Amino acid sequence: MVEAVKTPFPVGELVDIAPLIAPGIDWSVWLETAFWILAGLLILVFLLYVMGFLYRPFLFKWQLVRLQKDVSAHQTTISKSEIAKLYHWFIHYQTWLSATKHPAMQVETFKAALHDLREGINVSCFSNQSVSRETYLDLISTAQSILKQNAQFSAPFSPLKELKLRFKNVKNKVAAWKR
Repeated sequence: MVEAVKTPFPVGELVDIAPLIAPGIDWSVWLETAFWILAGLLILVFLLYVMGFLYRPFLFKWQLVRLQKDVSAHQTTISKSEIAKLYHWFIHYQTWLSATKHPAMQVETFKAALHDLREGINVSCFSNQSVSRETYLDLISTAQSILKQNAQFSAPFSPLKELKLRFKNVKNKVAAWKR
């Protein structure tokens, strides 16, 4: 005996078969792709912005610390290559300040300190005399103080600095809110 296959449709009626994908352009895929590309570009622009304000000052500070650590305690004079490293650091720092049109460049005391540092580094680097360890460390400490002065101008989120949330204050406010 042969069993007949039962169809879900009644015999003798026409069935409308719809295509799986509607003909034409699938706009949802293109819109989603465009959204993700736009989101990626916005994230990239934000990262570049943050790098300009946060990464470069951190890099300059780290380089100064490395220059300071490279000088050993038993050295009495500093080699010309070490002075040249400090000179190149200063040139890069000054170039970054002028390229970013940093607001610190408009303060007269900052300009004077930068000029004094430039004079000291030029004398140390281009003179025939050897440079003592104390003079070199004094130049580095002057550069570090200039970086600290610059740090007050370079914070892009300076209003957030004034927002001080201590853990105990938050804990007390949450406890008061729960009551």
